[in-house]
Amino acid sequence: MAATNPPNANDRDNDRDNDRDNDRGNESDSDGSENRATSTTGDGRRSAARGTARAKLLDAATRVFSELGYRGTSPDLVAADAGVTKGALYWHFKTKQELWRTLVHERLQPRLRALASPAQLQDDRELTLLMQEHWSLAARDPELRPAYLAGQRELRERFGAAALALASGLAAERLVDPDAIPPSLLGEALERLARAGTGSATGEPAALGGPQPAELHRAFERHANAGDLGALVALYEPSAMLIGADGRAARGAAQIRSALEGALAARPRMEMTTSFALANGDVALMSSHWRAFGAGAPEARGTGTEIARRQPDGRWLLVFDAPAWNN
Repeated sequence: MAATNPPNANDRDNDRDNDRDNDRGNESDSDGSENRATSTTGDGRRSAARGTARAKLLDAATRVFSELGYRGTSPDLVAADAGVTKGALYWHFKTKQELWRTLVHERLQPRLRALASPAQLQDDRELTLLMQEHWSLAARDPELRPAYLAGQRELRERFGAAALALASGLAAERLVDPDAIPPSLLGEALERLARAGTGSATGEPAALGGPQPAELHRAFERHANAGDLGALVALYEPSAMLIGADGRAARGAAQIRSALEGALAARPRMEMTTSFALANGDVALMSSHWRAFGAGAPEARGTGTEIARRQPDGRWLLVFDAPAWNN
């Protein structure tokens, strides 16, 4: 929901690591497959060994990228996890970015296509983490965005935009706070959405009574335009999480206050509209379109995903806020 300062365009995390071996072509991995100067044997054993090493590297990259993220992953870590040398990795993948792109194409996208229901996301920690990392990189890097958008369009066509957003948001929140998101919640919410038959931009599945979660969008716009930092922070639960444009998480009131203070430093004008607000009991998944402009700063706009929780006094407060930059 909140607009934060856009990341630097050169955030590729030093894909061509400085410590790459200059003579990597002469290294051999544990499968004995990476010596470029050696010809393939007639029985194809060397070719098979290379294929095995490549598969090991992609399996290892899946594990390491999901747990450490793109920034925290190095070629050394992937090679070590795969049980091959770094030279073996560079035989197959020239850069870390090439490794990531291949992982998306050959590992992540096939797993997403295999989903029978978006509800399966809540049971797959690794897949949910990779999806979040893919979104984070696509939000910052225009070159990586087309692959992400193509995959999302395919999923939305299969499951519907609202159901996919609901599943992705609750699965991500469950990774952080499983006690607040019981295993049954996602299935119940999807069932309720299906019964209501609403996947429209403005529909809510049922009348909630009292304060509505979508009021958070109007309150955020109002407080942001007034420059009222304290009122903005008060829209979040004390232990809430805000994902910045750089993919980093601000947790708790103090960090969220600091992130919002930076976003409001130039006093931009904020416009925010509700795409949908779907509530199930005391938890609501929302999506917003926002635009920040004026004050001499470049215009920014995006689509946010938020999770809110109804408080004992009936108010709704944000527990998870993930704005996505569209420019």
